[in-house]
Amino acid sequence: MGSVWTGRQLLWPLLGVAAAAIARTSMHVSNIEAANAIEALACRMGLASNGWQRDARIRGAQKLRGTENLTFQTMRRPGFYVTQPMRMSAVQPLLALGLVESESERFNAYQLSEAGRAFLDTSCDPYPECWYSHGVVSALAKWITGSPPAVANSQCLCEAITPLAPLPDLAAQTLREQLAGRSDPTSLRRRAALAWVRRCQDVRRPVDDWEGPAPAELSTAHWADLRAGACFFRARDAAIGVLDACERVMGPAGAPLSPVEPLPETVRDALDAARAAAAAFLELVEGSNYHASGLQFCRELSGDEHPTVLKQLVARDGRVLRLSGNEIVPGMAFDGGPQEAEAEAQDGDEATADFARRVRLPAGTSFRIRNLLLLDLDLQAKMGGWLVTESPA
Repeated sequence: MGSVWTGRQLLWPLLGVAAAAIARTSMHVSNIEAANAIEALACRMGLASNGWQRDARIRGAQKLRGTENLTFQTMRRPGFYVTQPMRMSAVQPLLALGLVESESERFNAYQLSEAGRAFLDTSCDPYPECWYSHGVVSALAKWITGSPPAVANSQCLCEAITPLAPLPDLAAQTLREQLAGRSDPTSLRRRAALAWVRRCQDVRRPVDDWEGPAPAELSTAHWADLRAGACFFRARDAAIGVLDACERVMGPAGAPLSPVEPLPETVRDALDAARAAAAAFLELVEGSNYHASGLQFCRELSGDEHPTVLKQLVARDGRVLRLSGNEIVPGMAFDGGPQEAEAEAQDGDEATADFARRVRLPAGTSFRIRNLLLLDLDLQAKMGGWLVTESPA
């Protein structure tokens, strides 16, 4: 499920696909434009309804604050809301769950599948009159075509698409069936992983150890995959530590850094730690069919020459740090210190990183497993309460 961790993150893009299909009878609009704008509208409505309080289920608070022009023509503009909408994380899960049909992973080519239509219907049926006699999809299509713009202030539409409420019961049930109720191998693995992560939350039982045997809920092969993933993420985090060390050395002014020896001690130490983590991963997965991109990354990271490894890491980044000739210089996202999770452009594990300490799992477990638990909580209508409870001691 990647970075998806609430049901609404799957609903909004489907609303975009459905509403765009209707709107295209009278104007040109892409699935991406419609889905991004609907997500932005949902977050804007959520923020307005909770007094602009921060909530992990909402993005774009800084950009959306003070926005009063809520027409589709305004909200469809690239970057109006955030640079990485949650829709981007839903592209593969929508296909994997069978909610859309397409011959490619291009979101603009997506069409609703029968299962996607069922999920959309059960999500929208409780709101039959969002704008006069128009239901949710029809009202959004009207908004997209520009008549009437006041639909963006509809209380009923807000209730239908807000990030702050759980899905209707039937919609949650429909999504649970697509998530882990089918008999295909992927669904069976998801079901097993969900049973395991649920059991791990029992504070009366110890958390499983990576060096131990596979838990009862998981096959030996599945456990080995999860263990390899945890080892890879340790190497990835160590690589991020190298970039953070470089940024600290460069300071707020962004003084250029030479990638050749002698390197600053903190950068050398970070490179040594990254090399060790990468070597441990490669040793663990030797002879397996682990993802080629992960293997290549760790082979580069485990290289003997610090300057070569450092240049490769910076070249891979290119956003916070970049190469200019023979020097490392600030990129467009440089701020002179270690990078925090960006509130306006979260993706991958950053979106739920703050919850890691509250989810009991073996160290380094993939954020995808954590997000699976969070999605399960959301589909049980428990997410709101979980977010406000204090973390366990």
